[in-house]
Amino acid sequence: MTPEQVEDHLAVHSKDAKLLEPCSAFRPALIGVDDSGEVTVAVYDLEGVIDCLMMLGMTREEALEYFTFNIERSYIKGSPVFIRNE
Repeated sequence: MTPEQVEDHLAVHSKDAKLLEPCSAFRPALIGVDDSGEVTVAVYDLEGVIDCLMMLGMTREEALEYFTFNIERSYIKGSPVFIRNE
């Protein structure tokens, strides 16, 4: 799925799905949806998210730390999942 297809799918099928903000900065890492749980959620490529944070001006170390403490640990209903897309 393209990022635009993911966004369209979530808009129709999951009002609770959360996207990383700012959406435009993280769009390149948006790769799909996961509908196996109670709520359909966005799926992001983990390395893509780190790359996006680096494009926002962080070093790799800063991006990994930011992801761990501010994204990965901030779960609420509809939060996205992150996978290693190899």
